[in-house]
Amino acid sequence: MTKVLVATDKAFAPVAVKGIRQVIEQAGYELILLENYSSPEDFFKAVADVDAVIVRSDKTDKAVIDAAHNLKIVVRAGAGYDNIDLAAATANGVVVMNTGMEVYAFDPFIPRDAIEKDGVRWVGSVEELYSKCNFISLHIPANSQTKQSVNSSLLSRMPSPAVLVNTARAEVINEADLLKTFQERKDFAYLSDVEPANKAEIESGFKAKFFCTPKKMGAQTEEANINAGIAAARQIVNFINKGDKTFQVNK
Repeated sequence: MTKVLVATDKAFAPVAVKGIRQVIEQAGYELILLENYSSPEDFFKAVADVDAVIVRSDKTDKAVIDAAHNLKIVVRAGAGYDNIDLAAATANGVVVMNTGMEVYAFDPFIPRDAIEKDGVRWVGSVEELYSKCNFISLHIPANSQTKQSVNSSLLSRMPSPAVLVNTARAEVINEADLLKTFQERKDFAYLSDVEPANKAEIESGFKAKFFCTPKKMGAQTEEANINAGIAAARQIVNFINKGDKTFQVNK
């Protein structure tokens, strides 16, 4: 039987473990949990005969990979994978994936090769970015080039459904156009950790598709951790059953 190890020195929330277990066991695999472990030796022992591993920030170095005699795939339940030794994995024929989705980026100040080296797809203009992506996450300063730049012209380009996430600054949004987009697109949602000036007006008509935090927040959410863990489990099943390498990072 295919064995899948979840190795987390900081355990997933119970609801995430439940979801991972459901995905793994429905595929006919065995789930093994190694939670809140105290030493690398615990990881070495647990990984010895498993076929797949899900980790969070757990150090998955050459020693771990060498100790895993049946290992075929490691999935990082999250975007960053610098905790995994890609060279050792590749040398041992182990596929490494992360869970982050098909990610596009536009940045006029960062070279294309610097963007693409991390598995992100480069686009040549902000217009192309909005035309390709259902989810747009803003990480831009508020300056003379960016203030009021997120407007109807860009938002109307987004494919359906469309979700805009603003963890930048309120000033980058043209708030009149934001309200107009809500009025024109039933498929549009807006999430922000900064309140728009027309918050009350937006909430009065579109409360179900709008959320903002009372103050800016930098911590990752419980929901993100849960979804990343379950996504990791699905990727393992798809890889073992179908050979799907969509999210492989060690190519």
